[in-house]
Amino acid sequence: MQERRRHYSFRYLITIAILLIAILFISLFSFFSYEEARGDLLEKDQALREQTERHLSQSVVLLDRGLGLFDATFDYQLKQVFNPFVEEYERSGRDPSRMDLPRVKQTIESRIEGTVDLYMINQDGVIEYTTFDPDKGLDFKQWPEVDTFLTNLRLGNEFSADRIVYGPSKVLRKYAYLPTSDHRYLLELGLVVEGYKEERIQFSYKKVAEDAAIGNPAILGVYFYDSTGRMIGTTDYTPGEEVIGHVLEAYEREATIETIDEGNETFTRFLYIDLNVGEYASAPQMNIIAQVIYSTAALDAELADLRSSHLLIAILALFTGIVFAFFTSFFVSRPVNEILVDIEQIAGGDLDHQIGGGSGTEFARLRQSINTMVATLKQNIAQIRTSEEKIKTYSENLEEMVNYRTANLHQVNEQLNLYIEIIAHNIHLSTDATVSYLQLLADRLKGETKALAEQALASSKESAETLKYIEIVRRMYEERLPRKYMDLEAAILDAIQRFPDTNVHYTGIGREVIADDLLPEIFAILFEQARKRGGPGVGINISSEEAEGELTLMMTDSGPAIPEGLKEEVLERPEGRLVRGRGLGLSIVRSMVEWYGGRISITDGAILVTLKV
Repeated sequence: MQERRRHYSFRYLITIAILLIAILFISLFSFFSYEEARGDLLEKDQALREQTERHLSQSVVLLDRGLGLFDATFDYQLKQVFNPFVEEYERSGRDPSRMDLPRVKQTIESRIEGTVDLYMINQDGVIEYTTFDPDKGLDFKQWPEVDTFLTNLRLGNEFSADRIVYGPSKVLRKYAYLPTSDHRYLLELGLVVEGYKEERIQFSYKKVAEDAAIGNPAILGVYFYDSTGRMIGTTDYTPGEEVIGHVLEAYEREATIETIDEGNETFTRFLYIDLNVGEYASAPQMNIIAQVIYSTAALDAELADLRSSHLLIAILALFTGIVFAFFTSFFVSRPVNEILVDIEQIAGGDLDHQIGGGSGTEFARLRQSINTMVATLKQNIAQIRTSEEKIKTYSENLEEMVNYRTANLHQVNEQLNLYIEIIAHNIHLSTDATVSYLQLLADRLKGETKALAEQALASSKESAETLKYIEIVRRMYEERLPRKYMDLEAAILDAIQRFPDTNVHYTGIGREVIADDLLPEIFAILFEQARKRGGPGVGINISSEEAEGELTLMMTDSGPAIPEGLKEEVLERPEGRLVRGRGLGLSIVRSMVEWYGGRISITDGAILVTLKV
């Protein structure tokens, strides 16, 4: 049973439509408004962070320049005290093993304030001799850029002073270099400047970090690291191994990297600050990493407030939309409801009732149109009632007239069938007699007369064959024989008996196919067509193959094959007048096979007939 369709009131549909539109526009407005406000908030946060980091980098660069100026105050002193070192090298015959480095150390320290250590770097970039045993054997090739710089100094003739740096032994020193005259060694002085820490404190990384935190409230801490991961300028923070790993990674990549800690609502940026000015041996190691820890709590709180405010506005707007939809649907649907009341009264049979209610041009046109339609309907009903009387009178006599004419047509059809059978019988008799006489004449005559007789005999046989095909078609379409399961082998044997001079070979086909009593005629026509092509003694072979509820018979013969260009033509039904030699027999076979629900086709040297089993 078909499900009954549910109907809704016009007012309900208007209300729903207005609500859906309101929800759509409110949702889109709220979404885009929130996204815009959120984008502005994130953009401002990012701009502040970029400004802070840019200021931080600039402050570190300025700080480093100040330290560089402070470090340069020792350059002149170190250059002046190199003479005892050079003189000792020359005195020893340029054999460092014979040099008295401790004595030279005392001489130099007497001329400068502070502790000085001596180093001799050989051609392989290794400290071969020194007064500071922990650095003996140090190989500078582990720092390729430093090794290249020192090699260039050794091969030159100029004095060079380095920055104050932490050496491999983690001692803060001011280094200076001077090559020997034979360029076999690079002489190095290392002035311990631990006593000058108070002066260097003026250049404070801690102060830079504090200034950065003041400029950006989201900063939780700023810490600095050198190329080895050692912290610079602070002692109140102990980084973990993971932090040191990120520092070394940023230093190796020479790029800024970022990590996020969602649990603590923080993210950390490791800024790579390039301080390499290329003027010192330690310049490649002067770059530092600034670890800046930001808190996301304030930003997350602002975003949460933003979401809450937009959600509240959307709810208020939606409530306003509901109220607006309710009252709008009431005023819009009221005229429609008034018209519906009038229409229901008219539908109840009161066709004289006039449509009222509703204001506005559209409703006025609607009232006028409905009133006009009702008036037209009244006229049509009157005409229909008049026509019904006439139809009723005519219908009372119609059945009797139909029965009478049907009986006459049945009688005429029976008479026509009788005449057709009589005519066909007489034509058969005449044709058979004509064929017999022409056969006798052809056997007795000679020469051109005999050829004419044989032509007349062939024409008569063809006419007889055509009459036989016409009789088969008439039975197929007029008698409408019932289709049923037919014994296929019995039908083939029936057709073979009609052509005793034809050699038909087939393997036993003990199957039944869906056909009717005319099934033997199919094989009789196929055998006859084979005899036409190959003569009376033609050999015919029939094989079968069954698949998916169908049985396909393949018939081959020893006669000439049907020409390639005629394979489809001989199966076509003749249209208009019959043309001699068009293969009427095969077209009739096709009609019969398709009548049984099968199909027929011609392949290379074989005719395929497929029937349902």
